[in-house]
Amino acid sequence: MSRSQLYLFSTFLFWTALYVYVPILAPYARHMGGSMTVVGLIIASYGFMQLLFRIPLGIWSDRTGRWKPFLHASLLMLAGSALGLAWSPTPEWMIATRALGGLAACSWVVWVVMYAGFFPEERLPAAMSHLGVCSALGQMVSTYAGGWITDLYGWTMPFYIGAILSVLSMLVLMPVPEPVQIRKQKLTWHRIASIGTTRSLLTVSLISALGQYVTFITIFGFVPVYAVEIGANSAQLGTMTLIGLAGTTVAAYASGIWLAPRWGMRFVLILGFVIIGLGTVMIPYSETIGILYIAQLIGGLGRGLTQPMLMTLAVQSIPPEERGTAMGIYQAVYALGMFGGPVLGGMLGDWIGLSGVFLSTGLICVIGAVWSGLLRVENKMVISDW
Repeated sequence: MSRSQLYLFSTFLFWTALYVYVPILAPYARHMGGSMTVVGLIIASYGFMQLLFRIPLGIWSDRTGRWKPFLHASLLMLAGSALGLAWSPTPEWMIATRALGGLAACSWVVWVVMYAGFFPEERLPAAMSHLGVCSALGQMVSTYAGGWITDLYGWTMPFYIGAILSVLSMLVLMPVPEPVQIRKQKLTWHRIASIGTTRSLLTVSLISALGQYVTFITIFGFVPVYAVEIGANSAQLGTMTLIGLAGTTVAAYASGIWLAPRWGMRFVLILGFVIIGLGTVMIPYSETIGILYIAQLIGGLGRGLTQPMLMTLAVQSIPPEERGTAMGIYQAVYALGMFGGPVLGGMLGDWIGLSGVFLSTGLICVIGAVWSGLLRVENKMVISDW
């Protein structure tokens, strides 16, 4: 296998380890007696750690010029988080152990930047689509298997499997050499501040935060809780997440390979948010698990269109030698949505119910579509914003 193929396989295992227990995490917390607010905090702790640490991690990786040590450390933390979730005596303990998983997920900054270093600029959109597909495949396989594993072996088995897969990912990554880094200038704190105030990068990051807000309220948040309320079992939770991620995988591949080269990245972004919004407002009207499957497929297709485009625009907005810092900023800003979505969703769920949560979230998709329409993209670069 080539270095890029090994890297993609390790990435696949990383996301498999991270998401094998995602379909049952919120229902498990409810099973242990957690309120909607506590469930929201468990989900939000994952995003909160990324909000705090993704920028420092990106800066550190650029300043040190080393990437693999960060990835190895993150995989060990991911294994520890999975074991901690399995051994948590109360839902409140799960907030801390899920937070450790969020800290491990901060390494996605480094995963993206290191993989981008394998390719020339003109191949980045396709490369980012490949990475997005690999990420989605890992999530898809693991979430489907996680539901069935729970039905067969109990609530905690997916957490143990997540720990094992984390170690396997680290073993696959070990022989992969780091790409040669371009160093045109020393990364000073003044330059870091300049990167952080790049309008194009901040615009794309904030639009991505809207997408993550929706994602972590719906498929990775309260949709599994809603599905249990209408009678879904653990296997059906896994199937539901699989269907959504299958849509993401297909659309992610199509967005970079076919749609964006023909119609442009701005059009693909607008279309993606419109489709996500349609899937989101369908959720409270899904009275059977079959209709909920369709809603998740539609939402997944929309996410597959938006995520690779936003990641490509963020990567291309900054020179190669500073992309670790740029991706840290990008992912920290979109972590606002990962954190804010579950917190607000949990509080709203206790107040107005889950149907109101999903309908209000549909409005966020409208904002994302309009904001994407205001972008001006020229030569595959974001030139200006609001």
